[in-house]
Amino acid sequence: MAQGNTFTHRLRRLDAYAKTLDDFSVKTFSGGAVTILSTLIIVILLVSEFIDYRSVELRPELVVDKTRGEKMTINFNMTFPHAPCVLLNLDVMD
Repeated sequence: MAQGNTFTHRLRRLDAYAKTLDDFSVKTFSGGAVTILSTLIIVILLVSEFIDYRSVELRPELVVDKTRGEKMTINFNMTFPHAPCVLLNLDVMD
């Protein structure tokens, strides 16, 4: 029983929600339990939010443009200094 009393006494000292002065406040077992439980929940939430903040989530997305008949202007500006013009070819397919 001595161990149970010391545990209860230690838990009562952790009660952070006492509202009155120390001379008039009564620290309870349930108050200490609420303090430990709320601190544990806060730490778990902080760690999970930090892990979520540090993680990278990739969402690849491919959208097909279904509009037909519209023209798209594409400009190329490429230089091939060592290739003869006879070898260069550009094929366009729709």
